[in-house]
Amino acid sequence: MPDQLSPDDQQSAVSTDHGPTDGIPQVGDSLAVRLSLGGDEQTTPAASIATNLLVIDRRTFTRDCLVAAFDAHSLIGMVASAPSPEDVLLRSDQDPPIDAVLINLAADPFDEGTLASIRSQLTSLQPAGRIAIMTSVSDDVHLDDAIRAGIFGYLPSDTPLNIAAEALRLVGLGWTVYPRLTQSVQEPRLGSAMYCAEIAGSLTARQKHVLDGLRLGMTNRAIGARLGISERAIKAHVQELMRRLKVRNRTQIVAKLAGTDFSDS
Repeated sequence: MPDQLSPDDQQSAVSTDHGPTDGIPQVGDSLAVRLSLGGDEQTTPAASIATNLLVIDRRTFTRDCLVAAFDAHSLIGMVASAPSPEDVLLRSDQDPPIDAVLINLAADPFDEGTLASIRSQLTSLQPAGRIAIMTSVSDDVHLDDAIRAGIFGYLPSDTPLNIAAEALRLVGLGWTVYPRLTQSVQEPRLGSAMYCAEIAGSLTARQKHVLDGLRLGMTNRAIGARLGISERAIKAHVQELMRRLKVRNRTQIVAKLAGTDFSDS
């Protein structure tokens, strides 16, 4: 872990105890970090590159506080801010690229659909979906909703600054960072990841191209024009993906397959 952690944080930074989270390193007293890149387990990368962060918070006071805190931290590089996902779309192409997005929900209610919608809105800014939320709600139901919506990081509102900065750095590198998972929440997630990996290996080249279009937020007509096939054919591919993933719409396809490698072998 980075040198910036306090002695107390360093002492509790990594636990290798086995149990419900066997094989997943535990960070701090509450956060679990797992790296999934192409199915290979990776070691914790060195903190050599600062993370460019975007903070989204509709509350001016807390937004300014978060920006000031992270801007002063050595793990975080440039810090931008916006009151909502809609305002993010006004960013200039000349602005520095964003490595990770932190959305402070505080005590705002949310569910899987809410988070999937936010993630879809931010696709153009962060195509890899490296988004974390900060919330005062930390029960199993909301953890599961965030996982299913494809959110990379879940930070309780009382997370210490050093741990939050490290978590956001990891999110920016493609890690998933969540509070310690109970067995009831973790098991479906691991099963889902394995199922998605099987699907990734069985997709045709055409289906992968359709999925790329969905991830970019393109319409069926636009995807068809891009691939040189009919809109009706694209619709059939989308319906087949929904059937195999057991989801009801296009947004859920993208959310459920978040972080899954669909590159051609």
